[in-house]
Amino acid sequence: MGDRMEDSFCGDFLVLERMLTFNQAKNWNIIDGRQNSLSALQNRYGLVYSFYAVGFHWSLEHFFDDVLGLLADDGIGVFLIPEQFEPFPTLDTVSWHRIPMDTVEESERRLGMLVLSKSRDVISQL
Repeated sequence: MGDRMEDSFCGDFLVLERMLTFNQAKNWNIIDGRQNSLSALQNRYGLVYSFYAVGFHWSLEHFFDDVLGLLADDGIGVFLIPEQFEPFPTLDTVSWHRIPMDTVEESERRLGMLVLSKSRDVISQL
């Protein structure tokens, strides 16, 4: 990973909003975790996604209850994880699948995605 600069995509919600609009995504809501406590949100979502945040820089284990509280019963959580990710005991209370990924640049760092759902049927379709 390189240095974070003024025009970095990381945390640029305006760029994210433009991308969602350009791709004609419907019924989305960007939630800035710096401004809103996850546990205070009342809605349930079909997709909870974290890229280089929860699951990568901050352990999903510490946010697991918050994430589950946000997921609809048939919702999916997707988290970018490092290669050395270790499953934790409460992860087995949901259905989950680890998907290995190779980075674009050859490096020592390998990434993966952790996909989880409260519904076993959702994950079995992957």
